[in-house]
Amino acid sequence: MIHGYCCNGRVEDALRLFEETPCRNVISWTSMISGLDSNGRHDESLFLFKKMVGSGIVPTSSTFACVLTACANVLDVCLGVQVHGNVIKIGFCFDEFICASLIMLYANCKQIEDAYNIFNEKLHMNVVVWTALLTGSGFNVS
Repeated sequence: MIHGYCCNGRVEDALRLFEETPCRNVISWTSMISGLDSNGRHDESLFLFKKMVGSGIVPTSSTFACVLTACANVLDVCLGVQVHGNVIKIGFCFDEFICASLIMLYANCKQIEDAYNIFNEKLHMNVVVWTALLTGSGFNVS
Protein backbone atom coordinates (compact mmCIF):
# COMPACT_ATOMS: atom_id res chain seq x y z
CA MET A 1 0.00 0.00 0.00
CA ILE A 2 2.82 2.42 0.86
CA HIS A 3 4.43 1.83 -2.52
CA GLY A 4 1.10 2.24 -4.31
CA TYR A 5 0.34 5.52 -2.59
CA CYS A 6 3.80 6.88 -3.41
CA CYS A 7 3.56 5.78 -7.05
CA ASN A 8 0.38 7.83 -7.31
CA GLY A 9 1.87 10.90 -5.62
CA ARG A 10 -0.13 10.35 -2.44
CA VAL A 11 2.86 10.71 -0.14
CA GLU A 12 0.90 12.03 2.83
CA ASP A 13 -1.37 8.97 2.70
CA ALA A 14 1.70 6.74 2.52
CA LEU A 15 3.28 8.51 5.49
CA ARG A 16 0.08 8.21 7.52
CA LEU A 17 -0.14 4.48 6.77
CA PHE A 18 3.55 4.03 7.57
CA GLU A 19 3.21 5.86 10.90
CA GLU A 20 0.12 3.83 11.81
CA THR A 21 1.81 0.50 11.06
CA PRO A 22 2.55 -1.07 14.45
CA CYS A 23 5.23 -3.53 13.30
CA ARG A 24 7.30 -1.92 10.58
CA ASN A 25 9.75 -4.18 8.79
CA VAL A 26 12.60 -3.46 6.38
CA ILE A 27 10.18 -3.65 3.44
CA SER A 28 7.87 -0.95 4.78
CA TRP A 29 10.83 1.25 5.73
CA THR A 30 12.45 0.81 2.30
CA SER A 31 9.15 1.48 0.51
CA MET A 32 8.72 4.73 2.41
CA ILE A 33 12.35 5.79 1.87
CA SER A 34 12.05 5.10 -1.86
CA GLY A 35 8.63 6.73 -2.10
CA LEU A 36 9.79 9.94 -0.47
CA ASP A 37 12.80 10.13 -2.75
CA SER A 38 10.73 9.38 -5.86
CA ASN A 39 8.43 12.24 -4.98
CA GLY A 40 11.23 14.78 -4.62
CA ARG A 41 11.39 14.61 -0.84
CA HIS A 42 15.02 13.51 -0.81
CA ASP A 43 16.04 15.00 2.55
CA GLU A 44 13.06 13.37 4.28
CA SER A 45 14.04 10.09 2.65
CA LEU A 46 17.55 10.29 4.07
CA PHE A 47 16.25 11.33 7.49
CA LEU A 48 13.95 8.30 7.50
CA PHE A 49 16.89 6.03 6.61
CA LYS A 50 18.83 7.34 9.60
CA LYS A 51 15.77 6.78 11.78
CA MET A 52 15.42 3.23 10.41
CA VAL A 53 19.03 2.35 11.20
CA GLY A 54 18.67 3.97 14.63
CA SER A 55 15.65 1.72 15.25
CA GLY A 56 17.80 -1.35 14.72
CA ILE A 57 16.39 -2.33 11.33
CA VAL A 58 19.09 -3.89 9.15
CA PRO A 59 19.08 -2.46 5.60
CA THR A 60 18.85 -4.78 2.61
CA SER A 61 20.55 -4.30 -0.75
CA SER A 62 17.32 -2.64 -1.97
CA THR A 63 17.42 -0.21 0.95
CA PHE A 64 21.02 0.73 0.19
CA ALA A 65 20.25 1.27 -3.50
CA CYS A 66 17.36 3.60 -2.58
CA VAL A 67 19.46 5.54 -0.09
CA LEU A 68 22.36 5.93 -2.51
CA THR A 69 19.91 7.25 -5.12
CA ALA A 70 18.62 9.78 -2.60
CA CYS A 71 22.22 10.80 -1.81
CA ALA A 72 22.82 11.27 -5.54
CA ASN A 73 19.69 13.39 -5.85
CA VAL A 74 20.77 15.80 -3.08
CA LEU A 75 24.46 15.60 -4.03
CA ASP A 76 25.37 14.36 -0.54
CA VAL A 77 28.63 12.63 -1.35
CA CYS A 78 29.65 12.51 2.34
CA LEU A 79 26.65 10.41 3.39
CA GLY A 80 26.97 8.45 0.14
CA VAL A 81 30.57 7.53 0.97
CA GLN A 82 29.47 6.38 4.43
CA VAL A 83 26.74 4.23 2.91
CA HIS A 84 29.25 2.91 0.35
CA GLY A 85 31.48 1.84 3.24
CA ASN A 86 28.59 -0.05 4.82
CA VAL A 87 27.79 -1.69 1.50
CA ILE A 88 31.36 -2.97 1.28
CA LYS A 89 31.36 -4.07 4.92
CA ILE A 90 28.14 -6.08 4.50
CA GLY A 91 29.20 -7.52 1.15
CA PHE A 92 26.62 -5.99 -1.19
CA CYS A 93 29.23 -4.28 -3.37
CA PHE A 94 28.57 -6.45 -6.43
CA ASP A 95 24.79 -5.98 -6.50
CA GLU A 96 23.94 -4.44 -9.88
CA PHE A 97 21.47 -1.90 -8.49
CA ILE A 98 23.84 -0.79 -5.76
CA CYS A 99 26.63 -0.44 -8.34
CA ALA A 100 24.34 1.61 -10.58
CA SER A 101 23.34 3.81 -7.63
CA LEU A 102 26.98 4.30 -6.65
CA ILE A 103 27.89 5.24 -10.21
CA MET A 104 25.08 7.81 -10.27
CA LEU A 105 26.07 9.14 -6.85
CA TYR A 106 29.67 9.76 -7.84
CA ALA A 107 28.77 11.04 -11.30
CA ASN A 108 26.14 13.45 -9.97
CA CYS A 109 28.67 14.72 -7.43
CA LYS A 110 31.19 15.36 -10.25
CA GLN A 111 33.48 12.54 -9.14
CA ILE A 112 33.39 10.77 -12.47
CA GLU A 113 36.67 8.95 -11.88
CA ASP A 114 35.13 7.27 -8.82
CA ALA A 115 32.09 6.38 -10.93
CA TYR A 116 34.36 4.72 -13.50
CA ASN A 117 36.18 2.87 -10.72
CA ILE A 118 32.88 1.39 -9.50
CA PHE A 119 32.05 0.41 -13.07
CA ASN A 120 35.42 -1.23 -13.59
CA GLU A 121 35.13 -3.19 -10.32
CA LYS A 122 31.79 -4.72 -11.36
CA LEU A 123 32.43 -8.30 -12.42
CA HIS A 124 29.37 -8.79 -14.61
CA MET A 125 28.47 -5.88 -16.83
CA ASN A 126 24.82 -5.56 -17.74
CA VAL A 127 22.38 -2.99 -19.05
CA VAL A 128 21.73 -1.55 -15.57
CA VAL A 129 25.38 -0.77 -14.89
CA TRP A 130 26.09 0.43 -18.45
CA THR A 131 23.08 2.74 -18.39
CA ALA A 132 24.18 4.26 -15.10
CA LEU A 133 27.67 4.91 -16.46
CA LEU A 134 26.42 6.40 -19.72
CA THR A 135 23.87 8.59 -17.94
CA GLY A 136 26.41 9.65 -15.33
CA SER A 137 28.97 10.45 -17.99
CA GLY A 138 26.39 12.64 -19.70
CA PHE A 139 26.11 14.72 -16.52
CA ASN A 140 29.81 15.44 -16.70
CA VAL A 141 30.09 16.67 -20.29
CA SER A 142 31.36 20.22 -20.34
